[in-house]
Amino acid sequence: MTRSVTNDVLPYLAVVGVGAALLCLYLTRDAPGIAPDSVVYLGTAHNLATGHGLTTPFNLMFNPYPPGRAVSFHGDVPLTQYPPLFPVVLGVLGWLGAGLVDAARALNAGLFGVNIVLTGLLLARVTRSRLLAVLGAIAFALSANVLINHGLVMSEPLMLTALLSGTLLVPWLLRDPRAASLLAVGACAAAASLTRLAGVSFTVAAVVAVLSWMTGSMRSRLRFAAALAALGIAPVALWALITRIVSPSGDVRPIGFHPPGWRQFDTAVDTASGWLVDLATGRPARVVLLGVIVVVCVVAGVFVARDRPRPGNEKDANDANDVDARRLLGVLALFVVAYLAMLLVTNVFLDASTSLEGRLLVPIQVTGGVLVLGLLYRALTPRTGPRVAAGVVIVVMVWSAWPTRAIVRPFGSVSTVSALEDSFPVRARSPLADAVAKLPSDALLASNVPANVFFDTGRDSIFLPPRQYLVAGERNADFAAQADELGRIFAKRHGYIVLYDDFSRALPSAADLGAHLRLVELGRYRDGVLYRVGDGS
Repeated sequence: MTRSVTNDVLPYLAVVGVGAALLCLYLTRDAPGIAPDSVVYLGTAHNLATGHGLTTPFNLMFNPYPPGRAVSFHGDVPLTQYPPLFPVVLGVLGWLGAGLVDAARALNAGLFGVNIVLTGLLLARVTRSRLLAVLGAIAFALSANVLINHGLVMSEPLMLTALLSGTLLVPWLLRDPRAASLLAVGACAAAASLTRLAGVSFTVAAVVAVLSWMTGSMRSRLRFAAALAALGIAPVALWALITRIVSPSGDVRPIGFHPPGWRQFDTAVDTASGWLVDLATGRPARVVLLGVIVVVCVVAGVFVARDRPRPGNEKDANDANDVDARRLLGVLALFVVAYLAMLLVTNVFLDASTSLEGRLLVPIQVTGGVLVLGLLYRALTPRTGPRVAAGVVIVVMVWSAWPTRAIVRPFGSVSTVSALEDSFPVRARSPLADAVAKLPSDALLASNVPANVFFDTGRDSIFLPPRQYLVAGERNADFAAQADELGRIFAKRHGYIVLYDDFSRALPSAADLGAHLRLVELGRYRDGVLYRVGDGS
């Protein structure tokens, strides 16, 4: 396979990419998937498009803002917990006149097509086979987890685009270290970390690759590695500094120690094994399967690393494409390790609620999938011949992408076929939100689910003081004082409490609030209760 194979395979991958984008649009034909984080992105984009800067129309559960401070933002709460790139892109589209939900749907569908093309290009580079590149791209496009996570209004698709683009560019930097290649990889690294903090993992992987494999002296490697680290990390570090300046007592996630339990392990096993076998298979068997895959990858990696050119084939073995393919496999392996390590550190020290479900692991599925297929093909080819090796890889692709296999989700399981048949559900009309919409436009609102209030009514609100911080997993020792403060402010300004039924135990109930403020019930609906805070609170 020569360098021109990338150009040869690109038209075929473009067709697959367009088909993937259309498939994602069909999946979201009724509505894109909306999660709580989705509303944060949409709310930030709305505030940005309407001239309120990078702020959200509500504070978040893990914000330590007391009620008085939260109210003082007037619906312009500084964005400090989420990287800014995805809401900035949505905000620009909104400023241009696009509806934010429709813009997010179209953006992520387009990114699905782009990511499938980039995945195919990675496979072409590591296998040097046009057939495997095209079939692999189709397989990833049919994967339920990859498809569904592009149908959500979330930042993972944009991060994947930056990650896959940067990975493809790393061999250029290793082979030809100069300003252009450094800036190209650095821009992708910065975009990945500015989209999701876990995107810093790519910077780590690229820096290690530069130190290990870049052409030139060690001094040159150190210089380029330092520059790449600065390009990848400095933008998100600057963003964090700006948020601290804007909100000096802002919503800093407290550092604690939350050792991972069996719940995280079970979720990770269910998620990863669901890419290969049906969930009806017993968990012990799925744990063994994942262990076997890891062992096979390690063995295949050793074979690939130790393989030497066969007699009469030195020219091909020393070809730049062969070197690039090996380095690409190394970068993919480094990223998988760095990303998993970052998720573990986040769970243990920052966010006890982190669950290793499909959305968080989709970068591992894509990069790890390409890594496994590439190692398998390159380890088998010298021993069985390219046809047998390609046949084995194709069998693995078909098995992994089987469209009727159900994968685990937070609230059940779904396959590619069932997801396309059902689409994402349209959000049901909320009688409670209808009642809120009839309140005076300047009414002060607090809720246990302020994301619902904004999404259904477009109104800003503040979070009720939590009884327990879900992210830190710690009890809110100031709950009583904060509830008293909420009562005083809302009684004076005739504020309202929007209390949804589906609240977490970490959040206060009406009884919890009633001990600190006087609640006057205005209406009881099938999805919650609307209260006014009366005098005497």
